[in-house]
Amino acid sequence: MTGEISPSAALEARLRSISPAESPDQWALAAYRLAVALGEDSSPDRELSLHQAAQLLERAARLLDAQRAPIEHARILNAAGATWRALGNTSQAVEAFAAAAALLSGRARDGEIGSVLSNLGLAQLERGDGVAALKTFDDALGVLRRALTASSGPQEKRAFASAALNRAQALLALPDAALPDCVLRDGHAMGWGPDVSTAAISTVEEGLAVSSIADAPLQVGMLRHTLGLIRMRADQPDAARDDFTGALAVFTRSSFPFQHAIANFNRGRASEQAGDLRGALVDYETAAQLFDPRLHRDQWHEAATRLANVERQLMQTFPDATRSDHIVGLLADANSAARLAMLRERIGQLWTRAPDVARAELRQLAQAAIRLSLDARDEVLRTTIEVFMELPDEVLRSGLQAQLDAHAALPETERLAADRRFDTAIQELVMGPQRVRMRDILYETGWERP
Repeated sequence: MTGEISPSAALEARLRSISPAESPDQWALAAYRLAVALGEDSSPDRELSLHQAAQLLERAARLLDAQRAPIEHARILNAAGATWRALGNTSQAVEAFAAAAALLSGRARDGEIGSVLSNLGLAQLERGDGVAALKTFDDALGVLRRALTASSGPQEKRAFASAALNRAQALLALPDAALPDCVLRDGHAMGWGPDVSTAAISTVEEGLAVSSIADAPLQVGMLRHTLGLIRMRADQPDAARDDFTGALAVFTRSSFPFQHAIANFNRGRASEQAGDLRGALVDYETAAQLFDPRLHRDQWHEAATRLANVERQLMQTFPDATRSDHIVGLLADANSAARLAMLRERIGQLWTRAPDVARAELRQLAQAAIRLSLDARDEVLRTTIEVFMELPDEVLRSGLQAQLDAHAALPETERLAADRRFDTAIQELVMGPQRVRMRDILYETGWERP
């Protein structure tokens, strides 16, 4: 079996094959490409790779100087800025990005200029220069608006959405008190307040208006999430919850587990701010389960702490209720679409855990549903059956057994009544071969139809 050559190794071999004395331009371009690849290194040797990239870019910039090749020199400087920023040297990053933007102005496409300006704004913000950063992000958005009028392809949309996100996050970072280094477009010094909130929301909405999940999924997810944070700070928790739910539609559990956990955590904060403690409990629980305490210790600790605090508050109002009671109560209060979405998420995440743990938790949910009023119990039961029918046979079998386990814990009369309601729901909801499939699995467990 032969090993594949890494992209950086192939680019390094290409660089060695070129003589900088005989072909300085070719060597500089090859060094630039290698430096970009090294900048994307995520191995434990990342810092060493970044320093190597910085050295290559410095030499490449000397060979392809600004007078002879202004655009190529600017691209090398932009890569150098990204390298210095990754190394934490924001001053050198600002200097490199600013020089690159100046060289590209009037020479390159607006989309490229706008992206470099966005990089400059981020470096300025990280250096602590909020005034300069906000002005730079405004300049970037102005240039990128022009780019969109010329071409509205996915690349231009992603660049604009990223710049809008950067400006909104810069506004979100403003302190509560008025400070001289915090400004809006008109230059008036101020801290966080209604005007800043309106400006930040407007920026995000403009970014969302020109982008879509198909063209810029990561940017759309981050914009929705940032909009939720802004609305929380503006004391609009209900709207914030909708925004975090929109972010979760992009940041799915399987594709973006860390971002999924963060969005759940912040939706929990918004629910808590809105007084919906049961909603907060569900989201904090999900976040605490997703954060790995070995990798995300601080985030996991915060989610677990907030989860415990919410449970203590709920205990004061519902002293005899279990966590499952609160979750089922939330399901019962939701409309049918929301209930279906919540149960899909919950049952789906249960089956990522050990089968016996998943079955036990599902049994607890079924037991909690039995304690509801008959109408509410039926609503939750029917939605549970809808979700069960979407599961593969092995998981469906465990889910049905958990439901029967909950019935078995009841007194005989109540068990028979629960079995009848279960059978009636199956008869009304499940059609044809699917009904046969479900009943066959139930009969295999020893269940007798009432």
